[in-house]
Amino acid sequence: MIYFQNNGNEREKYEIEFDYKQLDELAKKVAKKCGELSIVHDERKLCYVPRSDSYSMDTKSDTYHYITDVKTKKSGNKAKEWDHYDEYEVDLYFCDYNDYICPELVNFIKKITYEDKDAIRKLFTKDFKSISKFPTVKEKIEQLKEEISAHQQEYTSRKNERVEALNRRYNEMTEKPLNIEKQIRQLKEWASQTEKELAEMDKKYTTEKEELNNRLSHLISIEALNENQEDVSKYVIELLSLIEIRLIDKISLDEKRISI
Repeated sequence: MIYFQNNGNEREKYEIEFDYKQLDELAKKVAKKCGELSIVHDERKLCYVPRSDSYSMDTKSDTYHYITDVKTKKSGNKAKEWDHYDEYEVDLYFCDYNDYICPELVNFIKKITYEDKDAIRKLFTKDFKSISKFPTVKEKIEQLKEEISAHQQEYTSRKNERVEALNRRYNEMTEKPLNIEKQIRQLKEWASQTEKELAEMDKKYTTEKEELNNRLSHLISIEALNENQEDVSKYVIELLSLIEIRLIDKISLDEKRISI
């Protein structure tokens, strides 16, 4: 492919060569050796059954997946399907397959094969930080444990501060010489507000804690599958070795303007 870029006061012309098959094989190798593997058991309509040795993009989580070893069998269940005119039944299938959440490097390699200009530009800037990192499952587990501990400490501290503030408000109310009926009414309002605020804090904390624990449980369940995960950074070097960039011509921008 031909690629142009400005360099100071010059317009440079480069020829970039790579083997599409080699890059595709590298992307698969990175997905398998560095990706996060889960074994998926799913029931799907036949038309939505994933293909082995295929890629997919999950737009909700902005993650790239590599699917392998897909096995299917009829589940015995049916589902409703519609065309433009009628409703009919379709068979459902049990699907078992390996699903690798891919490092960003896989997506970057695929973009190069699509001759994506932003990806090609990164080859020249040599800014590979975002594609050289992908935490292993073991690292994610340790990070998440620390996050759960910090989350609990932060909640305890925040709740204690709020309880102290509510107690100060209680003391202020009981110290003032008020009409007894008015004071009782204020104390009831204080008790109701206190109960509501603390209940909302507990509910929010419980929801967040459950989400964190569910993530941790999932990571622990796939830890053994990913015990041999490799560092993705070494494959960045391998990628660069498969791409040849040659400067084949250049012209000053002043000459270019004159010629136009």
